[in-house]
Amino acid sequence: MPQGDASGTLKSITGDCQPVTIKGNYVKDSILTDSNYVVVQINFTTPGKYKVASDTANGFFFQDSGYALTAGLQDVRLKATGKPVLVQQTNFLVAFDTSVCSFLINVTDTVPPPIVPPTTSGDYFPTTDSSNWTYQTDDPRSDSTYILVSGTDATFEGNTYRTFINQEAGNSDTSYFRKDNGSYYTYDYLDANGLYDTLNNKVDFIFLKDNVPVNSTWESPEVEGSQNLVAGKAKIRFTILGKDVQTTIGSTTFDSVIQVKQEYMFAPASTGTYETISTATVYYAKNIGLIKVEFTDPVPVTLYVSRWQIYY
Repeated sequence: MPQGDASGTLKSITGDCQPVTIKGNYVKDSILTDSNYVVVQINFTTPGKYKVASDTANGFFFQDSGYALTAGLQDVRLKATGKPVLVQQTNFLVAFDTSVCSFLINVTDTVPPPIVPPTTSGDYFPTTDSSNWTYQTDDPRSDSTYILVSGTDATFEGNTYRTFINQEAGNSDTSYFRKDNGSYYTYDYLDANGLYDTLNNKVDFIFLKDNVPVNSTWESPEVEGSQNLVAGKAKIRFTILGKDVQTTIGSTTFDSVIQVKQEYMFAPASTGTYETISTATVYYAKNIGLIKVEFTDPVPVTLYVSRWQIYY
């Protein structure tokens, strides 16, 4: 067995925090058990004895100790101890050696209903009541985002959509989605990461097709707006890059994934010629929904799912 203390980092070679996998239900006033833990990834540079711990927040914390027998990237399970006090999204800082990262735990008022095995739906973007997802980015400065299907519908231009709410922002940040014959639609602005100065209106457009082959392309409607103070028109071009793609996030591997390229385009009014100003690669897993988005511009950022509950 190695002697001395282990050394290493919670971060990747690019300096980003590795994904954290969250397990178990976290319920107010309920003592946490062995089913409550998180899995962090540590890149050990020196084998030896280690201890990894989070801070204490909302009445509980996570920790683990042991021996790393070899160097390299390894999963480490941190057991939860304590009892959640408040119903809220709770942020934790976890430290190892000189590295510090964060993750978010959703504390609920009651135990969520059991998740029905995903055998009754082939959707790549479920919209059933109370289904929810927690996302975080590889930027350690960013908080997690908790998205919930609200159970209410909205109608725009004769189409009915399910309403998704960003729980951190409340009703001020809502999104609308519907499905029709293998095509998934949203009613929204054609924007991502503040690429455009202005866009004149929301439109109904297809963001995913699950019934077309690889290399299929389609485009959103055109919308008037401005970019870098230049007036013109915007649109998004979509391309299916892969189907049944195997995608790994943290310690979870998703087998049936559709990979879609989104090209955000702008044509100045003076020329009318479209150019791509930003590209994103989006991953949708069957029976789960959106699991990852890789943005390239204006700053490379990856958004990934860390927890999900789908109800049927």
